[in-house]
Amino acid sequence: MKKLAVLFSIFILCTASNAYAKEIASIPSCSVTLNGQSVDNTYRQFPLLQYKDIVYFPMTYYDCRFLGVATKWNEQTSTLYINTENISGAYRKYNWQWKNGKSNKIDICKFNIVVNSKVIDNSKEEYPLITFRDVTYFPLTWRFAVDEFGWEYSYDDKNGLVITADNYICKTLELPDLRTQISPDCATDGKYYYYTGNDKKVYRTPVDNPLANELIYTTAHNHYFEGGNNNIEFSVQGDDIYLSYRTGASMGTNYRVKINPDGTTEDSKDGSYHESFLGGNEYVYDCDGFTVRVYRGGYGNSRVIYHKDGSENAVEVLSDGIVFAEIRSGDFEYYGNVEILGNNIYLTGYNKTNNENSRLYRYDVQNEALTPLIENVAEFVAFTGWDNDTKRNSDMIVYYQDGKMYRYSSASDKTIVINENSLPLVRGVCYNGTLYLHTKNEEKTVVEIYLGYGIGSNAGQHIFETTLPTDSYIEDGMLITESYGDADGEKDIRTCVFNRPAYFFRSSDNMQSDFFIHNGKLIYTPTDDTTLIEVDLNQTFSN
Repeated sequence: MKKLAVLFSIFILCTASNAYAKEIASIPSCSVTLNGQSVDNTYRQFPLLQYKDIVYFPMTYYDCRFLGVATKWNEQTSTLYINTENISGAYRKYNWQWKNGKSNKIDICKFNIVVNSKVIDNSKEEYPLITFRDVTYFPLTWRFAVDEFGWEYSYDDKNGLVITADNYICKTLELPDLRTQISPDCATDGKYYYYTGNDKKVYRTPVDNPLANELIYTTAHNHYFEGGNNNIEFSVQGDDIYLSYRTGASMGTNYRVKINPDGTTEDSKDGSYHESFLGGNEYVYDCDGFTVRVYRGGYGNSRVIYHKDGSENAVEVLSDGIVFAEIRSGDFEYYGNVEILGNNIYLTGYNKTNNENSRLYRYDVQNEALTPLIENVAEFVAFTGWDNDTKRNSDMIVYYQDGKMYRYSSASDKTIVINENSLPLVRGVCYNGTLYLHTKNEEKTVVEIYLGYGIGSNAGQHIFETTLPTDSYIEDGMLITESYGDADGEKDIRTCVFNRPAYFFRSSDNMQSDFFIHNGKLIYTPTDDTTLIEVDLNQTFSN
């Protein structure tokens, strides 16, 4: 059996002065499978190559990270650093319009190479690194594939070369007639995938048999867009899955539809969706016994109202003179925050007459009473947690003031400091007894994690924080996801999902904002692609 090797590449320019001589490499004659993905080299811009009877693999940003390898190029020292990391990403085909020839001119590169902190002298390597189309290619030998990268590696005449890395393998969803004109969207309850077809209709198909799709919903006709170009979004509330879309422009109609387990659908008012209101949006929350409507409008026009079930009388949550908003600088208003726990609505507002700083209020729907709680509060997190003083669960409010993070308990009416040195709070979430806070200033972003809420005497223990070079942040359920990335790949984490004191999923993909998470399944579309990617977060715990 011939020796075989995979060669990775990152976009690194190698000029003629960096090369020894022109060599010839061919397209591999054997089939190659990487992390379950069969590689088709016919129209691949960066195909696998064969040189000295060794298979070489292109080390583009996504190709190497697809196999759990991160790369970094130091321009000042002309050094390529290659390291194994617990990172994943979707497979990219890199196809273009030109067909690859059988023979291809390559360069043997002369620059510094460091693999897992070990210096490699390329001039003495039997199978040196090469470049093709300005991309570095790396050879797969047993020494690198198994000893350095820890991959499973096999070859036979039937299956060809098969490489399986130790990182998590993202799954590309191949759904029949999946709509791709607008970024594809998809949801799952673990038994079915729900998605929009090219005919703008909604289908579901079994997870274990994706080709057996069935029609479950036809969207209303959209007169504003030719052909009824409705962009459907999926969401989840509790264990229920919903779809929502809009027809028309400012005078259009919003639709929110609940998908039942048997595939039938019904109109729904609960959850949140957008509706035109004084240049802003409306969010609707269907609670036990009452419905809350949050209007985020223009200057001075944001409101929070509710009506009890069986009553059409709308009640303003804030009293006269108090505006649902917050002031952070001068007279500029920011949208206020709203959290609902049981019969209590927590929200921020300020007295416009006195032009005071924002204050946290609690509105008791049952007793129809508004109570001011804490002054000078902007962002806050409300959740149910264990109160050590009263030995029972309580409404908890976490907020930031003057460099410290505080926690207020409604049961004991007591405030304590939970972090003496914190950045300003952006947002957060509490899930399964773990509190995740996203904090940031102009210089950095930090995720703070607290364990123990709801499980006894260690409630609120500050156990972990990590600094992130990121500007954007998305949350859903127990998950904190941050997304960023440069085109040159210098920042090698595009999307992170946290579980307690660690990452349990790190991706090279920067995902679009309309991702879907439910019961440990993450479905997303990369910002630079139109494919659907599924990640089973439950399986990533062990990685």
